[in-house]
Amino acid sequence: MNVLGQAQQAAERALERARGLIRRGVLQLEASYFCGVEAHDGETFNDVELWQQFGLASRPPAGGEILLALVGGRGEGAIGVATTDRAHRPTGLAAGDAMLYGAASGSDQAQVATRADGDIDVFPATPTDKVNIGTQGVEAMLLGATFDTALRALVTTPVSGLAAAFAALATACTDAGTGLTAISTYGGFSSDQKSKLSTAGGSMTAAGTALAGTAALFTTFLGGSYLATQGRVS
Repeated sequence: MNVLGQAQQAAERALERARGLIRRGVLQLEASYFCGVEAHDGETFNDVELWQQFGLASRPPAGGEILLALVGGRGEGAIGVATTDRAHRPTGLAAGDAMLYGAASGSDQAQVATRADGDIDVFPATPTDKVNIGTQGVEAMLLGATFDTALRALVTTPVSGLAAAFAALATACTDAGTGLTAISTYGGFSSDQKSKLSTAGGSMTAAGTALAGTAALFTTFLGGSYLATQGRVS
């Protein structure tokens, strides 16, 4: 065989070996950090280490697909560098969206989505599933909807107290304003004194109105409609 033929054969062997360095396969068992894989050509790999991005961890279900890299070209050096499962892949993402999701599909899938427009959406799988938020031993359990529901669960007692306090202050200010306005009409006061009493009565009444509005704002917040009207929740 001439030199050219030998070189061509060597190049073909190198190309074939390079093609085999990256393999596609199917997960045979639920993956932890090591898994069993059957490659598309039928070859099996045991105890394949599944490499994942730092800060993110997952356990892909059996039947999903995996991309293998054969380090050094040997099967015993195989590592899993990427996994996917077409049956559970979410749909409906817009350009620029990103999503965390679990091993379910459609309306039964729990999802956390960051949107290209800056919104963050949290979707429990069903209305009875929980979103648990742990903060210094306080767990807010969100039954099927939005962040403001969990927030209201944490602040209901203090906000209810504030609403009642503002309502009481509003009543006191309004009553005082009414009283001062009435007193300003009595005899025995100079014109200047009557004017000052009337002005003070008007100010107290206005303060009562403002405090009543604040109390209503707290009450509306607890009812969940304020944040919705402001476009903060859906």
